[in-house]
Order: sequence, then structure tokens, then C-alpha cells
Amino acid sequence: MTQNTISYLFSQKVKQNKDKDALFFKYDQRWQAVSWHEYGSRVDSFAKALIAEGVKPGRKVALIGTNSLEWFIADMAIMTLGAVSVPVYQTSSGEQIEYILRHSESCLFIIEEMEYWRRIEPYMSNLPFVDRIILLKGNSHIGKNKIIDLARFLKNGEKITNDDLAEIRLKIEPDTNATFIYTSGTTGPPKAVMLSHRNCIAAGKNVHLTTQTKTRQRITCSYLPLSHVAERSINLFSPLFNNDTVIYFMRSYNWFAEDLKEIRPTFWAGVPRVWEKLYEGVMKFKAELSPSKRSVFEWAMNVGKEFNWRRYNNEPISVSLYLKHNLAHRLVIDKVLASLGLDRVEITVTGGAPTSREILNFFMSIGIWLQDVYGQTEGHGTTSFCTKDHIRFGSAGKPYPLVNVHIADDGEILIKGDNVAAGYYKDPELTEKTFVDGWLYSGDLGRFDEEGFLWITGRKKDVIITSGGKNITPSKIESYLMDNPLIEHAVVVGDGKKYVTALITIQEENLRQSIQKSDISSDDYGRLLESELIKKKIESHVKEVNQKLSRVEQIKKFQILPEPFSVEGGELTNILKVKRNVIIRKYETRIDELYK
Repeated sequence: MTQNTISYLFSQKVKQNKDKDALFFKYDQRWQAVSWHEYGSRVDSFAKALIAEGVKPGRKVALIGTNSLEWFIADMAIMTLGAVSVPVYQTSSGEQIEYILRHSESCLFIIEEMEYWRRIEPYMSNLPFVDRIILLKGNSHIGKNKIIDLARFLKNGEKITNDDLAEIRLKIEPDTNATFIYTSGTTGPPKAVMLSHRNCIAAGKNVHLTTQTKTRQRITCSYLPLSHVAERSINLFSPLFNNDTVIYFMRSYNWFAEDLKEIRPTFWAGVPRVWEKLYEGVMKFKAELSPSKRSVFEWAMNVGKEFNWRRYNNEPISVSLYLKHNLAHRLVIDKVLASLGLDRVEITVTGGAPTSREILNFFMSIGIWLQDVYGQTEGHGTTSFCTKDHIRFGSAGKPYPLVNVHIADDGEILIKGDNVAAGYYKDPELTEKTFVDGWLYSGDLGRFDEEGFLWITGRKKDVIITSGGKNITPSKIESYLMDNPLIEHAVVVGDGKKYVTALITIQEENLRQSIQKSDISSDDYGRLLESELIKKKIESHVKEVNQKLSRVEQIKKFQILPEPFSVEGGELTNILKVKRNVIIRKYETRIDELYK
């Protein structure tokens, strides 16, 4: 068996760590442990059942559901068999699922529960090549002959021998496709990025090498989408290199806060919206404190902020500040960390979008330095990272150990390494444009500073060219706008126009808090958005932002949109990135009004 494959590394880890805990799941109000030996045994059983269903190396098997023990077992079984895992985002509509199954030509579809069958059933006539639906939870006695429950599926695999399985695994090569990840795409239908065993292993190793914890055990939580490369790099592949990682499967978002407090991870990763939710919870708690306790809370936060910013800037810290900081921890900060479940966290990762200065400042004040990660699906999400010892807020950190990053003459970021995919499935034309001589052309614009930190300056295709011929990068302006807690999203427009304008959506909870002391009722949200008070607040912030910009970059007009952007509304991708072209088309009339 070739060593640079998921199959080999997984089997070695099972042998080395067989009696150690690998995974934890909540059952009957208790966390239940699964050892590496059991994990490996169940992966083998699932792989045998796949063989019994006719799955051969190279065939595609799609999965949908929440993060769970059953998903990990199924996913790992598919890949260690030399087949291709095709994860589907759990909130996908029936039409979106049908597209992925049809495009990938998946022969099996693994679903967590019957809800997913109800979504795809109307489209099954378009999917004759889907031979079987495997139901992970519940039974299949519903008169649908394509559906088989997990127990019957595994029973069918008992006729496959260990030798049969081993023989298939021996043929897997590093460049064998392991998974297709469908990028939700800011334009057009999703593209299937073909990621090989080599790519997945390189990504896992990159994460392992840059996220070592001082404590002996690395404790992580599985809750980010398994249809995205971040979760796969962190929890499927990096544990293959770490001798003592345990992974807890968090339940639904209804149990998010409770699970986090019980797990107390040492490694925690989240998109900016997750960090914002944690922050909002603390701010809500603060608002309910008595005036005297709130005063102590704010004093402690200010002390923590000063102490940690001095550390960040390598400035001297006085004995007085050390003593104040210790007291602030005892009175407030330690309690805040414990209430969040982050009292023993060592690695804190954010990525996927810019994190606002307000969020950075808050977590800095309680001793959590948010570490930015930057990457593309095409590079398995591991291009650059702010390690604990090398942080520059606002930057994308430094390239991962196994990655080369180069800035082209036109400013585009180019990436090379074993993490970089071979291309897009069924799209040779786009593959040829995006992957050239081993380099991934990211489409992002960036620069390196004198210390080797990578700074993202925008998207190449998003550059606005005004009617006066001036080139403007909208992401910089949008980042400034979104530093205001009232603004959830901002989209800057002006391509082919005389001046720059912005579409703005409001963060509802922050808006309601901001008007508590005004005479406007928070009951009618629509009236709130249209109130002069809110318009003046945004107008004031826009003026502040304009002072940081050159004349041609300055925002001349803006519109506050009545609804937030959402995945369901089509304005955001599944990983909450803004679909700029969709928004510009959807709000074309409002944009036209800004230029009258």
C-alpha cells in the first residue's frame, strides 16, 4: 500500500492508537467515546458493504447530513476504498442536490435521515445511475426499493473478506481522487474541485504542523460543514498526523452553547459569524448586569485590551498593568472564558471572510488572539495562516510549511504545493485557465510585507473600473464599512459609473440594542431601518470611512436594504461569502436610483 494515501495513514493510525479515544458523540445526555480500533473496524465494515453494492475505485458516492460519527465512518470508508466522496451541503435544496448527483454521476447517495429523501425524491427520475439510497438513521420499510437502512446495508457487506478489501486498497495511488468538493460559487453553477489523496494529506499535514498545542491532548469540535475543506482538513485529515487528538461531534445549533461549555476545546475554529455570535452572547449578558457590575466588567475588558495590545505590539508592560490584569482575570475574564467554554483554548482560528475590528478587540481583551487562515477549495483551504507566534491582524499570515506562494506581476496570488488540486471535474477549459504549470491562479490580489506576511487586497475579477478609468478594489472599502457593528454586509458598486456607491444591510440585533435609549420602538423593524436616526448613524460612519479613502474611492451615496443577505435568498454562498454579481442583478433598480 502506497504510504502517501489516506488508506495507509488511517490504517497506521488505527494500529498505533488502537486503544486511544478518537471520537466522542452525545448519547443519552452523556459523551460516549469511540476508540481508534472501533473507528477503524467500523470503517472497514462500511467499506465492505460498499464493495457489496458494486462500488469500485473511481466511482462516486455522495453524502448528506449533519456532522456525526456515521458520516466520518462513511466518508473515510469511501476514500479508503479508492472511491470518490462527494459531500453535499446539508441545507441544499432538492434541485441543488440533483445537480451534484447528476454532475458527479454518483452511484450511491448516503443520507442521514428521511428528510433528505423527501428533498430529492421528485428528481429521482433524472438520476437513473443512482443505484441505492443508504439511510444512516431510521429504517427503510417505506416501500421504496432503492432505499436500504444501515443495518441491512452492513449485513450485505459481511460476505466481503478482509483480503478482498486489502487487495482493493493496495491499488490506491497518491493521485487517486479522494473527494469532489463543490464550490458554491459566487457566479454560475457549482464547480467540482477534484482533490486527491495527496492533496488531502498535504492539507492535513499543514494544519498539524501549525496548530500544535502545549497541552498533551488536542481537543477539537466537529461542527463546520463537512462539504467544505476546512472541516475536512482539521478533523478528518490532520488527526492522522497528531498522536493525541480527540474530536467531539457537536449537536445542532440549539445545543451549541451547552456543548461548547462541556467540551472546552483546546482548538476552536469558526467563520467570523460564529465569533460574532459568541460576542453577542457576552454583550447580552453584560447588558443585563447591574450598573456597578457592568462598570467592573468594562474596566476588566479595558485592562485586558491594553495588556494584550501591548503584548501584540511588543511594548513594555508595567508592574501595575500586570497586577491589574491578574485582578481583571479573577474578577471577570476567567468567568467570561468559562461561560463560553474557551477557558483552555490554545488555537483559535477564523477565516472565510474578514473579521471586524470590534470582534478582534473583544477577543483580544480576554486573551484570545484570532488567527486568520486563508485558502481556496482548489488548495484544500491551506494557503497561509497566522500561527500563534506570527500574527498580524488584518493579514492572511504566512504560507503553510508545504506551500509556495508567489505574487504575479499583476498582483494575483499564485499557489503551488501538494495541497493544490489537479483541476475541475468535467471542465477542462476552466482547469486550463486556473492551473498553469503546477500553479493555482487564485483570482485574489495580494502582496507580501517586509516580514513575509501575506495581505489580501481584493479579487481580481471584482476590481471596479469607473467611467473615468480609475481602478478600485471594493473589498478594502467594504471592510472599512463593516467595522461598524450596525453594518452586517456592504457591497460597493461603481463599475462603469462616475462615482462609487454602496448597498448596506443592517445587523438586526445590534440595531435593536443601539436604539434602546432612543424614542423609536424596536417592534417595527421595517420602520427602524427607514428611521432618520439609523440613516444618520450610517451616514456618519460613511463620512469617517471616506476620510481613509482617496477621492475616487469615496462613497458618494448608499442605500440601506430592507432584508439581510442570506443563503436562502441567494446572496450568500453556503460558506457565507457574498455573491456580488447576484446582488448587483437583484438590486439593479436600487443601484440605478443611486446614480440619478
